[in-house]
Amino acid sequence: NQSKYKSFQRQLNLYNFVREQRGKIKGVYSHPLFLRGKPELVKQIRRTRATPSSSSSSSASSSAHNSPSTRPVVVTTRAP
Repeated sequence: NQSKYKSFQRQLNLYNFVREQRGKIKGVYSHPLFLRGKPELVKQIRRTRATPSSSSSSSASSSAHNSPSTRPVVVTTRAP
């Protein structure tokens, strides 16, 4: 039995969003091209192909998250 929440998480993973594992923003999904004040960057986000043998990995650079001039938009998810 699939839930809407699990489907939403799968979609975030297909678009290379990364779930933060530690720190103040633990549990938050982020993407280096999903930034507050930079809507033009969203057009560059591409969906990856889902393959049964591939693991969920991200090609996103963590350095983009730490740039002082840009602040990531936070997508918080909580299990129902």
